[in-house]
Amino acid sequence: MDGVTGKLNLQPSTAQLLFQSQLQRAACKLLGSMGIEGTVMQHRIYEDEVIELSPDVSVILLLPPPDSVCAVAGQSEALFHRPEFLSVPVQVFEMIHLRTYQRDLIGRYSRLSSILELDSNLAQLAMREVSTSWILIVSITKSSIV
Repeated sequence: MDGVTGKLNLQPSTAQLLFQSQLQRAACKLLGSMGIEGTVMQHRIYEDEVIELSPDVSVILLLPPPDSVCAVAGQSEALFHRPEFLSVPVQVFEMIHLRTYQRDLIGRYSRLSSILELDSNLAQLAMREVSTSWILIVSITKSSIV
């Protein structure tokens, strides 16, 4: 807010404009080296957090357009075959980075996830057993009628 007029100042500072310009050039260079066509303006910047790896190194996530995030099943994505890139599922990415920054949270999350997966597998097994038992009862009944 402007101290004199009380209005909100929405004009970016010189430092912000310089940062934007440098970020745009770096993103263009990165996308060009990866062989990704299109403009940087189609991509999004993750705005919730700048990941600080050390006092001298920060990571800003550049996200692709929403319609190109997921490859359709059976479709081969060109970037998956390049040795300098690593494709990981979102859950693995989250687990790696949450473990780095939120050890207690990811510990609880991993435990809960394991318990839920085990319960889900047990429920599926029980459903198969009930289904198998029901089929067996129907088969025995039909064979005794014949």
